[in-house]
Amino acid sequence: MLLGSGEHPYRAPLPFSDQYTLPRTIAVPSARTGLCLDSRLFTMLLAAARRPAIEKLLRRPRTRELLLTALTRIHLGGGGFAVTVGAGR
Repeated sequence: MLLGSGEHPYRAPLPFSDQYTLPRTIAVPSARTGLCLDSRLFTMLLAAARRPAIEKLLRRPRTRELLLTALTRIHLGGGGFAVTVGAGR
């Protein structure tokens, strides 16, 4: 899937600083931020990494080492990404 192709990519919710600063600096009750990679699979894996069970698994040094080794050998997608921000009531 290519960004800008008219399809709605999966958005991984991430705690960027705007989620905390925008509600305090402008008149909005909340803000959301997400990151979309040009690989839907990697975007979904990024979002899944925030789940408590997976996050705990990724804290293990051996698991982290294996994952980083695998990710340096695998190339999916290109350099494209998008950051989305939503604020409102």
